Amino acid sequence: MDDIWHYVRVYNLMDYKFCRSLIHQYENDDQWQKHFWYSHGTKSQYDDKELDVRFSTASAELNPYINQALDLYCEEVNDIHRDAIREWSTPRLNRYSKGTMMREHSDLIRRHKRDGVPVLSLVGQMNHDYEGGEFMMRGEQLHLQTGDILVFPSTFIYPHEVKEITQGSRWSWVVWAY
Repeated sequence: MDDIWHYVRVYNLMDYKFCRSLIHQYENDDQWQKHFWYSHGTKSQYDDKELDVRFSTASAELNPYINQALDLYCEEVNDIHRDAIREWSTPRLNRYSKGTMMREHSDLIRRHKRDGVPVLSLVGQMNHDYEGGEFMMRGEQLHLQTGDILVFPSTFIYPHEVKEITQGSRWSWVVWAY
C-alpha cells in the first residue's frame, strides 16, 4: 500500500461513562510521576513541561477494548495477522495538565527484559474537554474524541507529539503491542 496513512486507524470503542470512571479512579492517585525519556539506558527529562505518567491497575478493564481495536486493525489493514500480536505492555496512563506536553518522538522502543520492539502502538483518548493538547502525527493533527483508540505502527515513520495544554487536563493511555 502506497498511502502511509492506511496504517493509521481510529476506532471509537470506549463509552464516555467508562472513560470518566477511569479518570475518576486515578485523578487523585499519588502514584503519578513526571515522564522521562530514555536514551541508551539512561533516564533524561527535557524540562518541567513533561506530562505525568503512571502504570494502570485497570488492565482487566482495558483489555477488551485493546483486543477489539487490534482485531479491527488487523482485519482492515490485512498486512499484519492478528495471531502475530501475542501480548502488549501494561497500560500507561498519561495525564497532561496545563503547560505540559509530549515532545515529538517515535515509538521504536525496547522494553526491559524483552527482545525486540513493539509492532503497534495504541493510544486511548479518555476525554476532550481541554484546550491545546493537539495530537500531531507526521506534522498533521489527528482529531481524537473521548473513547477513541488510535492504532499505528511503532516505527520511526510515524513520529508524533502532543502539543502543550493551554486549559484543563488531557487524559489518555498507551500500550505497545508485541
